Parts: sequence; C-alpha cells; structure tokens
Amino acid sequence: MFALNENKIYGAKMKQKLDEKARGLTPVRNGKVAGAIPAESIRRDALKFDKLVRDKIPEIIKKDGKKPITHIATREEYVKRLDTKLKEEALEFYGNGRTEELADVLEVVCALYKTQGVEISDLEQIRKEKAEERGSMR
Repeated sequence: MFALNENKIYGAKMKQKLDEKARGLTPVRNGKVAGAIPAESIRRDALKFDKLVRDKIPEIIKKDGKKPITHIATREEYVKRLDTKLKEEALEFYGNGRTEELADVLEVVCALYKTQGVEISDLEQIRKEKAEERGSMR
C-alpha cells in the first residue's frame, strides 16, 4: 500500500523497527517514531508501504497523480494489521502527546471492536462495570 503518514514514510524495514519498538513501548526520539524518514528525502514515484491505511488514502494518492497499489486483506490479516496499527498510533501519541494522535488511537480501537462484533455502547457498558468494580483511571 502506498501512503504518507504526515511527513514520515514507512517501508518494510521501518515497519519492522516500529513493530520492535511497539512491543516494548519504547519511547521515540525527538517526538518522532523510530525509523521515520522525512518524506522529502525519498522519490515520490517510488514509495512503497506495507501497512494498513485509512480507506480514503488511495483516493488522495490518485488525486496527487500517483497510482496506489492496494489489496484487500483477509479478516485474519486485517485484525493483525489493526493490532500493528494500534501499536504504531500509540507510539506516535506517546512520542508527541498530540490530541490528533490520540484520535488516531481511538479510530483503530473503533475498527477493532467492530471486528469483534461489539458496539460502542457494549464497550462503554463494560468500561463502566469495570470502573464500578475496580475504579477508573481518572
């Protein structure tokens, strides 16, 4: 999948580094995700990504005059990629603390609960019950 993530580009090796960082939730350096490469340092016509991106990204790439190469993931692959994406987004939030990154974490969480056949109201009810029994994190 071709895609830009702000001014960072992730390839297979970058994804591997990111996954390694995510497993240990290691802090990122200078507010940037480990392995990030400035977009301006890579040829725009030769970008390759192997990651889950938002559904409108291919359209954005087309509007930029490029040709995205995509594939539809199996359910199993989709869930695995959501797991990886959750770690990536959590690391980005951890690295810079921006609310925008926290919204990205929430977007992935929403996709994950939908794969489980759960509604947001169900998730909220479980959260409330746990808060009553064990307290909250506020």
